[in-house]
Amino acid sequence: RIDASCSAGAVDLKGVRGNVKIEDCEITNSLSAGIAFEGCSGDTTITRCSVRGCKFDGLGLHMLKGESTHKGSVLITDSTFEDNGYDGLYLGDPRFRVSLERVQVLRNKRHGIFVRGTALEVNGCTVEQNGLEAIHRDAFRPPRSQAGGGGGGAGGAPKAPKSRELVSVPLPEGWRAFRTGDGLTYYYHSASGTMQWSHPAAAAAAPAAAPSTGTLSDVAGGDDLPEGWMALISPEGPAYYHHPASGITQWKRPEGRQEAIHRDA
Repeated sequence: RIDASCSAGAVDLKGVRGNVKIEDCEITNSLSAGIAFEGCSGDTTITRCSVRGCKFDGLGLHMLKGESTHKGSVLITDSTFEDNGYDGLYLGDPRFRVSLERVQVLRNKRHGIFVRGTALEVNGCTVEQNGLEAIHRDAFRPPRSQAGGGGGGAGGAPKAPKSRELVSVPLPEGWRAFRTGDGLTYYYHSASGTMQWSHPAAAAAAPAAAPSTGTLSDVAGGDDLPEGWMALISPEGPAYYHHPASGITQWKRPEGRQEAIHRDA
């Protein structure tokens, strides 16, 4: 049993890189959240746990820190999130996927589950008697200053670090790349308002985006690339190379066998 009175999570996984198992725990926190993720990567399993009576969220998954290459998953089974002061579960990191199996989310003050950008799968769960919606979904968007908008604090108040646009990154037409003050790279499409962490180069491989001078496989020997790589044309004209499975994008033509191009997530 974890009966905490602390400003961090009762189970605080901030900055953890690696796999975590939490089993057979009763968790409460009178001053903050029950289980807190922030800037993490890796796979976490939560089994037969009860998170109740926390001042804030039962579980909070945040993306305030970490790197854009960080990815992870959370699998929660046979567990309960009830009577918490905010949401039963707050899922706000688009780099993660979360799966709930036979989970009860009951009587939380706000939403049962608040989803902001995280991929969520729910199987055999009960989400009811919460103050607002059972599952509330909200689009994840960067702060206005990060999306190229203006506006800062008044009265000399401290300002959060602004994102810097990465003008040298090859992108399909209409996309822009930014790096946050914490070192995270994201991609923004001004016309649609779409924001995502993955490189949008895959969209350039659609037939409508193929260069008029030839097929993508003709670009710089694209038909002779290591498996998994694609050759693309940037809006400025030069060819570049993208490996969707790993997220690598580079100007230099990839060399070597397939084994040499894979990297750990």
